[in-house]
Amino acid sequence: MSMKICRECGKEFEPADYRQTICSDVCRKIRNRRKQYDWIAANPEKIKMKSKADSLIHSQKCIIICSICGAPVDSYINWDGRICRRRLHESCIMKDIAETALKGDKLSELQKSRLRNLGTTKEEVLKEYRNEI
Repeated sequence: MSMKICRECGKEFEPADYRQTICSDVCRKIRNRRKQYDWIAANPEKIKMKSKADSLIHSQKCIIICSICGAPVDSYINWDGRICRRRLHESCIMKDIAETALKGDKLSELQKSRLRNLGTTKEEVLKEYRNEI
């Protein structure tokens, strides 16, 4: 076969196949990367739409069910833009703690941790629960 000129670097090379137009793997990687960046630069709106669609699909896949009541738990957007998902409804946590306390049982470490995370005390939860009844 005759010598060819590489489409990427311009060097002369001997092709292994008549369809070969790039001289080496390095030139092929550079060419593919450049094509990718050229496409991204030419289609910024498509990139934005694709990332939005991907995030919507991801957020739909991650529906979390409350382990106490069995209903889906709503997610919320954090201050830095991340989607945060609660594991339980706040009302379910309060109800669970109040029912345990009214039975006269001790709160488990998990329930105590949930109280701390809510920033409340057992007495406040009981008072609120009694008002709802």
